[in-house]
Amino acid sequence: MIKTVGEILEALRKAEAAKLKASDIRHAPTIGSMYEGLTRSLLERAVPSSMNLRIVSGFVVDGLGGTSGQLDCMLVSGEGTGPFPTSMAFTSGMCGTCWPCSK
Repeated sequence: MIKTVGEILEALRKAEAAKLKASDIRHAPTIGSMYEGLTRSLLERAVPSSMNLRIVSGFVVDGLGGTSGQLDCMLVSGEGTGPFPTSMAFTSGMCGTCWPCSK
């Protein structure tokens, strides 16, 4: 018996991951995109809209101007800036918090 939202999301994650694993696709970047899409979908279902958080991809710029590598999925609060063409970068001064998502 499922008792929490987390248990529902975990059951959904397992079911969807099994579908992805069973696919005939062997192209690593496509497989990565499929799992990123699954992560994004689960977060969109799990995070209440009232929390004012967004799921984005891009880069993190720290307080000293250092830039991370590309992060495919981040759960962020606040607004980012866009110094990279067609991307979002989130600075510690403008973004309250950033949580990189990983498998």
